[in-house]
Amino acid sequence: MLSEEQKELRSNYKNILNLITQSKAISTGGYYDLQYVNRHHQSEGYDERYLFSYIRHCASEKLLIAVNFSKTTTFKAHIRIPPEAIRETGMVSKGVITFTDILHGDFTVEKLTSALYKEGDRLSGLVLEMAPLSSYVLRIH
Repeated sequence: MLSEEQKELRSNYKNILNLITQSKAISTGGYYDLQYVNRHHQSEGYDERYLFSYIRHCASEKLLIAVNFSKTTTFKAHIRIPPEAIRETGMVSKGVITFTDILHGDFTVEKLTSALYKEGDRLSGLVLEMAPLSSYVLRIH
């Protein structure tokens, strides 16, 4: 008999494995690293020692993946996405990009493309509150 904690862990792994097998962006798509625009205090609340973010993409799907590897610290991090990432990953933007949480189903947020990256502005970007040992997989559309 599994404890509640074990059941939750099992459910999380099941969701991740299903996502990996069903997502073309993850299984065969391209990779765009976002560390270079968020590290070294370029983004408010982003500690590259513990946080990792990137985009997986293919023609039919774009995903922002963000992970907090800290066992003890919650981060309220700004994740900046530069214009070249939007171009190179094939994101289509009419001025607004929508991010939908597909791992937990917790939220959907819209951001102006111009607000995702402003040179020298640590407060630009998508803000995520990341609990210890947590991750987000956000569909970009």
